[in-house]
Amino acid sequence: MINIALVQHRKHKSTKKIKPQIVDLPSDFPDVEFVKHLERTIKSRRPTKVMLNGSGMDKEWVWWVYPKWKDIWEKKGVKMKYNAKEHCVLMNYSKELKDAYKTFLKYTR
Repeated sequence: MINIALVQHRKHKSTKKIKPQIVDLPSDFPDVEFVKHLERTIKSRRPTKVMLNGSGMDKEWVWWVYPKWKDIWEKKGVKMKYNAKEHCVLMNYSKELKDAYKTFLKYTR
């Protein structure tokens, strides 16, 4: 007799990483364009890599302003990470981060 083994097929989860969209900031009104890319990251939920070369955002901006912006936008669900080697900011949307902040506000009231 031949034993026939039934194989259960599972759906495989896609492990392919989404490559970030690479964007250069213009030299005029770089902060406004930066905010537009932050909002686009929230809407599209896709990662974005914003190159800061050539814009008015230099090392001093990264030292003074970036930490404040990071705190503000993390509450909206955007993870930001500065890469000093390439002088760029990587942005990802995280629903868990946004939900955690909402829960924090709920219990602190």
